[in-house]
Amino acid sequence: MNRLREFREIAGLSQKELASKIGASQQSISYLESGERDGRLSTWRKICDVLNVNMSELLPKLWEKP
Repeated sequence: MNRLREFREIAGLSQKELASKIGASQQSISYLESGERDGRLSTWRKICDVLNVNMSELLPKLWEKP
């Protein structure tokens, strides 16, 4: 589970606008938001930069202890 949609909406960006800022397609952002695809680390870093959040905020499940 990720919080991409939440932070994207807080930033006031559409999927298309975010995609344009990171050099991806709108469909890619849709896949990432829905969890259909995991995405590359480099893509998540670009998203974090654009949304001004850190990786642990955007992808909290990766940082949870078992």
